[in-house]
Amino acid sequence: MLKKATVTLLSFLIISSFVFAGEKKEYSKAEYEQKMTNIKKNYQVDKRSLNDQHIQTIKSILLKSSFTEKDLKNIEEITKACINFNLPEALSWSYYGSAKIYKELNQPVVAIQYLKLAQKNRKNPTNKILLLYAELFAITGEHERSNKNLSVYQSHQKSANSFNEELLYIDNHIALKNYQKATDKLIDLLKGSPSNQKLTTIYNKLAICYISTEQVEKGIKYYQKAIQLTENQNENLKIENQAEVKKSVSKALKKKGRFKEDVSILNKSISSFSSQDTRLFNSQEFLRLAESYFELNKLDQASNSINQFIANPNYDLIDKSEIEIIRKISRSMDNLDQALIFIDFYTALEDTIVARRSALNNLKNGTQGLQNLLQLEMLRKEKELSQNAINHLVEEDSLKEEVLTYSRWAIALLLVLIVIGVLGSKYILKVSKQRRVANQQLALRSLRSQMNPHFIFNALNSVNSFISENDQRSANKFLSNFSRLMRLVMENSEHNFIPLQKELEILKIYLQLEHFRFKDQFDYNVKIDEEVDEEEFEIPPMLIQPYIENAIWHGLRYKPSSGLLNLRLSAKKNNLIVTISDNGIGRKKSAELKTDNQKKNKSTALKNIHQRIEIFNDLHQLKIEVIIKDLNEDGTGTYVELTIPQMRKNYEN
Repeated sequence: MLKKATVTLLSFLIISSFVFAGEKKEYSKAEYEQKMTNIKKNYQVDKRSLNDQHIQTIKSILLKSSFTEKDLKNIEEITKACINFNLPEALSWSYYGSAKIYKELNQPVVAIQYLKLAQKNRKNPTNKILLLYAELFAITGEHERSNKNLSVYQSHQKSANSFNEELLYIDNHIALKNYQKATDKLIDLLKGSPSNQKLTTIYNKLAICYISTEQVEKGIKYYQKAIQLTENQNENLKIENQAEVKKSVSKALKKKGRFKEDVSILNKSISSFSSQDTRLFNSQEFLRLAESYFELNKLDQASNSINQFIANPNYDLIDKSEIEIIRKISRSMDNLDQALIFIDFYTALEDTIVARRSALNNLKNGTQGLQNLLQLEMLRKEKELSQNAINHLVEEDSLKEEVLTYSRWAIALLLVLIVIGVLGSKYILKVSKQRRVANQQLALRSLRSQMNPHFIFNALNSVNSFISENDQRSANKFLSNFSRLMRLVMENSEHNFIPLQKELEILKIYLQLEHFRFKDQFDYNVKIDEEVDEEEFEIPPMLIQPYIENAIWHGLRYKPSSGLLNLRLSAKKNNLIVTISDNGIGRKKSAELKTDNQKKNKSTALKNIHQRIEIFNDLHQLKIEVIIKDLNEDGTGTYVELTIPQMRKNYEN
């Protein structure tokens, strides 16, 4: 429908322009202006029709209960058409529709950007925009801004607020720890004789508020009311509501340190299910029960809860943070065989969660959303420039006293189109090149931003290890060096290139930290040849560290005896040569120790750094090379050599 309407409108304009060209008689200025007025009037009618069609299409898409990638592409096509034909009303709707879809795809930041464009040409935002702003700010954790937009929205509403709007207001106050305001609003909702479904939600929220304000007994009372209400609901709704109520209340009790009460209600919940009701039971409750037993130092009961979860695991409802208790308990157990079973199960479960989340992230790619937004904005600006040029030509034509013959006008128009086509082609080529560079820069920043969470996660594992072993002095010392390292990493994370001296400073601190953690596992040497100028030479940040990390974690860590890691920097023919060698167990042996899921996925850091090197080479016309091979003929040890072209502050960061 969109393509048909577009073709019809373009055909109308072209045919109208050549109708006059086919006529031989010449018209007076008044007659010419009258004919042009009629053409413009018909054109405006068609624009109005096209605008209404687009708005209707968008509204029909937004009525769906769930959105697909096809819906997003349809709205993007409508957005482009609205920009081309200057349809501001439909354009605002298309931006709003994009914001709604990106919200459902769990990309609130991208959705907010589209929402800003939706209200750009409006003096005051509409109610639907205010409400969507409130929902998005709640998702991004800006709860005060969420309630501010919600208040403005409610002041514009002539009818009573819906239950979902009241619930959003309450959730924001709970997140802000304004429990009294949340409680007052919930009690007001009780006065309205809500349905059982809404009443379940109200009781659940009241339970959280009372528990959070040390009124635990009262909170548990409302928890029991909420659970009781779900018993009469249909099977699917019962599963969903009970899982949400139990999870939120258990979380609130743990947050207040009321582990005994948490154990009591969880045990009561678990024992309430008979054998025929096991399909309704969420085995994740065993994990929550294990957490509370662990905090109460009842390791046998905690271990038994983990065993019951392993016997009937629930993969769909598990988040990575919720299975951490399995690893904690394994480290506190005296039974090494049982501890090994727990660790193996934790590793397999973690791999499953990571794989599932990776697949979900491929569908919800925020970078692609930002790229689409950038393309639409570039198209809009190009259209504005083109429209200004057209308006200028129309104004010049209106000042002419004589009307040229339409045959000459048609020829002139064709010549102008040819010139515009040539200039447009050059411009498109230029914009295409700029866009390619911009996309590469965006991809590079994305990959670089991924390095920091990966690096920080691995380092925090070390802190967790010391804390779990009650080695506070080591943990404090480690954290002191770790904070210094993080400051250096963050300072350099926004630059494409940094002096070699800064990179070496980061590497030395990192080696100290890893050596501090694995004291008996390895030693290391760092050698820098005299011809290497540390201050003048520049390299991409975090380029060497992943290879050192790989050598320690996959080579030296598993070596029965103490290993050795050598880092050497030398210069050769205007190139920096970085060699990293270790006498660890080797790549082949390391691969054998991995689980099946780990074998299917390469190291995130190494995969990331290889992609960064490819982009650097393409973007800056460089030739950074990497060679990885076994150090010894028997397959032990690993040798890595990086060849980095000499860069002396010739690139912008």
